[in-house]
Order: sequence, then C-alpha cells, then structure tokens
Amino acid sequence: MAACSGKLRPLTTIIGNHEERSGKATLGELIQRLLNSSSSRVAISEADLDRRVPVARNCEDDINAVSSRTPFSPGYLANGLKPMHAHRTAAIANEGPRPLIRTLPTRLRTGEKLLIVYFSYIALLTVIRLHPLTQIVLAWSLAVVVATLAWVAAHDTRGWRTVLRDWTTLALIPVAYWELQFFASDRVLGWQNTWILWDQHLLHDGRLAAAIEILGPCIPFILETTYLCLYAIPSFCLAALYVYGRRDRIDRLMTTLLLGALGAYALMPYFPSTSPRLAFPGSDLPHFTSFVRTMNVWVLDRFDISTSVFPSGHVAVAFASTFGLLRALPEKRWLVYCLFAMSTVVYVATVYSRYHYAVDGLAGAAVAMLAWRTSYFLEQHT
Repeated sequence: MAACSGKLRPLTTIIGNHEERSGKATLGELIQRLLNSSSSRVAISEADLDRRVPVARNCEDDINAVSSRTPFSPGYLANGLKPMHAHRTAAIANEGPRPLIRTLPTRLRTGEKLLIVYFSYIALLTVIRLHPLTQIVLAWSLAVVVATLAWVAAHDTRGWRTVLRDWTTLALIPVAYWELQFFASDRVLGWQNTWILWDQHLLHDGRLAAAIEILGPCIPFILETTYLCLYAIPSFCLAALYVYGRRDRIDRLMTTLLLGALGAYALMPYFPSTSPRLAFPGSDLPHFTSFVRTMNVWVLDRFDISTSVFPSGHVAVAFASTFGLLRALPEKRWLVYCLFAMSTVVYVATVYSRYHYAVDGLAGAAVAMLAWRTSYFLEQHT
C-alpha cells in the first residue's frame, strides 16, 4: 500500500481542493469534475489518467479494508493517504500466519507465581521447624533465584528466550521435589501397617497380582516400562502444544501441572512414610523381574527422596499432566485419552511393583483432579 500511496500522491494533490469545496465525493466523481474543468491548475492527459485510475482504485480498496481496523486522520485523502498511526497500519498490513516463536505478554504467568509461592513456602517451613542454618539459607536462596528467574523471563520476550522460559518452568519441578529431602527423618506414620494390609487384600484376595501375571512376564514388563516413561510425560505434553501451534495455551498446561505436582509435594512433609518395598522388604514383591525393573529400582535408589510416599508424586504428576493437556488441547481428545490410560497404568505399576501403597496413588490422583478444577478458577481471577 505504501507503493500505491506514492503513485497516488500527485493525483490527490490535484483533487484535494475540489474535495474541500464539494464535500465528500467518490473518486470517480472527482476525476469527472477534473476532466470537465477548464480551470484545473495542472493538465492531466487522458493517457495519464488511464494509467493512474486503476492504481488509485486498487489503493482505495486496500485503504477501505484497513480503515475498518486502523484510524486515519480526517484529511488522509488530500494529504497523500498518510495514516495517524503509521506503525499500526504497517503491522496490520504485514500480518501473516502465526509464527511458532512470537512475543508473549510481559507478565508473570500463573505457573511461575505458583513456583514462587511453593519455594517460599518450603523456605518458611524450614524456619518454622527449626532446621539447620545451612538448609534455611539454601531454601531461601532457591526461593530468591526462582523469583528472579521468573521476573527476568517475564520482561525478556525476545525470540528463543520465550522457549527457554517454557522449559525452565518444567525443569524446576524435579528441583521442587528434591528440596523435600530437607524434611527426611526416621519418623514414620503408624498408618503404614494398615496401608500394607489394604494392599495385600487388593493384590492377593482381589487377585490383582494374579491377573497381571496371567500372561507371564509380558504385562509386568509393560507396567515397568510405562512407569519408566512417566518422567517424559510433562515434556511430551509441552511439546504437543508446540506441534499443534498452541503456545498461547502453555500457562493452562503449566498451571494445572504445577498445582497437581506442587500440591502433592507440599503435603509430603506432614505424612512421613517409606516405600513398601523398603518398609516391608521381600513382602508381596512381583514374581517376574526384568532389566526395566532393575533400571527403575536403580533410579529410585539414587534420585528419589526418603521424606514421604504419600501422596504419590509420580501419580500426581502423571494425572496432572493429563488434566493439563485436557485444558490446553481439549480438541485433541484422542491424545488426552491415551495419556489417561498411561497414567492409570502408572498407578497400577506403583502398587504392583511395591513402589507405593494403593492409597498413595489415590491421593495423588485426587490432588491432580482438584488441581484441574482449581486451574479454571485461577484463570478467571488472575
């Protein structure tokens, strides 16, 4: 349209005075008046008009299309079609398909606020429980670092830094989990003796273990593999938003996921407990083993916390990720259904393989469901 404006400017200089005297008139009427006027200041040949009129009409169509969305000055026709806000006109004219990486609003996301609240809560809890000074300093330092990272990310939305912002939020989830090791102790709840009885009724009297092992090592292998893949579920959900071009819904996913994961983590210091495979060694273990189970046990022995297993953080993360994807991509129901099935398999695997009590998984799933419903409220009020 800028090129058209340049071609039209000599013509508009000629017809500007006619517009002022006669009021509003169409472009064709103004040209007709010029042709009939013998007192025109500038002579315009018919060949010149034939060359300029189609260009002027095309420009007029472009202007009408843009003017419904961008304000122009009252005398824009006589002044060479220059809008009041040229930068806005250029932005609208250059609109194209939504890019994968684009500038997002410069504000803290709800998920980032949840991380700040959680790390501040853990730091405050170390003070209340009179932890060693080193743990208190470290906890508060983590809270300050997380808040600083969130503030910097909210005010730096250039290019690939927005992508780094998305994945940094996700990477802070295991950090939040490992920080709970500050609250590890030898004290455990007496409820574990009741929980193990419930599990034995489910596995043996309820024939769950027999149903899982009916095909030999096949189903136990699937359970262990699915449990190992659990750690990739949040990353998979985030990547799905990139694939389907819905980065504008990332905060929906993150809000639900963080509410579920951090909500479960926040409860753990109040329910000190030990995994049944450690609290009751050799009891109710699977009859089949595999290299995948060996890998799962290796990961848990080296990277898991000993603070608590209630509620199950693994089950909470699996279901919270699924509910988060339901919020962010409700149109992809088949994908959500697959993740619900996978999360259910993860829950069964935690019980069968004795990584958790059955009640742990139920509590983790309940926290995730509550997070899903709460995320709607937070979206409306933040």
